[in-house]
Amino acid sequence: LPVRFAEGCRKFNKDGKELFGLLRRNLYGTPMAPKNWTRCRNDFILNEMGKDEGWQVSQMVYAPCMFKVVIDGLTSYLVIHTDDIDGITKDPKHAERIMLKFKEKFGIKVVSPTDMLGLERHVYVKDGVRYCHLSQKAYVDRLWREFGHHRRTTRVPERPCGDILFTTKETGKAVEVDKEESDAVIQKGYRELVGGLLWPARNTAPSIQHAVSQLCKCMQSPSLNAWSSALQVLHWLYANREEGITFRSDGNSVLRCFSDSGHFQSRTTGGLAAGYKNTWGCCIHLFNGPILWMSKRHNHSGLSAAEDEYMALCHAGRQVVWLRHLLTEMGQEQHVGPDPTVIECDNKQALGWSTEQMVTNGNRFIERDYHKVKEWVEMGYLDPRHVKGIENPSDLFTKSVDAP
Repeated sequence: LPVRFAEGCRKFNKDGKELFGLLRRNLYGTPMAPKNWTRCRNDFILNEMGKDEGWQVSQMVYAPCMFKVVIDGLTSYLVIHTDDIDGITKDPKHAERIMLKFKEKFGIKVVSPTDMLGLERHVYVKDGVRYCHLSQKAYVDRLWREFGHHRRTTRVPERPCGDILFTTKETGKAVEVDKEESDAVIQKGYRELVGGLLWPARNTAPSIQHAVSQLCKCMQSPSLNAWSSALQVLHWLYANREEGITFRSDGNSVLRCFSDSGHFQSRTTGGLAAGYKNTWGCCIHLFNGPILWMSKRHNHSGLSAAEDEYMALCHAGRQVVWLRHLLTEMGQEQHVGPDPTVIECDNKQALGWSTEQMVTNGNRFIERDYHKVKEWVEMGYLDPRHVKGIENPSDLFTKSVDAP
């Protein structure tokens, strides 16, 4: 397949006729393509960019997609998603110098900082407080135009997810979906819709994370019930598309984590002998907004609510420790603070297990891995505290909560 050379690299023979490259295989899709591109890109950033001018460039160990650039004593950060680069700098002139380096090497297209990978970001000041609002209004609008016409009612649902979408029976066996029904739902676009919902669930709409997690379990053989549930999530998201996430400069300037787990709520594959693997969730806040959230199923079944909550504490603790290391590596220690990070849970027994040398019939059998949370408490990374369930925002990630 003959292809033109990139603009600026066009070549001609001695008669002035333009030359073309002959593409013998699809470079973009080969297994080594992303690795080779990453090597090329990172080698330029770390070994070429600004080297003659004395720039100090380093790649973050705890987030390899992030680069720290120090120019004349001032720090800039670059975050890269393949070949999309977002950045922030204290001096606009430094941003121009960095962009010029990339333009000379690769050729770039500069876009508005308010729009990045479908995320709309608006920064403004009100009454002396600086706000940053994140949403995906345009993205959700496009998703609604594509699938909204399948929704049979105009009434906006009170919550994104109704009752738990069970994929198994009480016996533990999978709910059988007729192949004709499943094929029809797939043909309607179930997989594309759920895939589309994943992006806002991961970026600006944590309130639909649990619902989308349930819908993802039905990808192989979705039922009409699953299709209806997916459309309900989409309708709720569309009606609340402008809500997003708002950070404010007078909010909490150090990390704050919330943890939660369900118990005896999910029927799972493997039969009753395999136990019940419940859903755990966590969210970490900074400047009054969530910067990380998760909704996942436990790897092990819990014999009590306390055990499920204790395992969730460990999972949440992992994310806290990672963020503490990353912020410290970035030189942003002020957001870690001198004290352990507060991690709040609504189960007092689990909190006791994490802070006291307590071995009882209720916890002596817990898998060794989950006791890592006790070590993090002793090391001064975590400070487990109790929070009322109704005041625990991570409740959103473990169950379908009521509308209020």
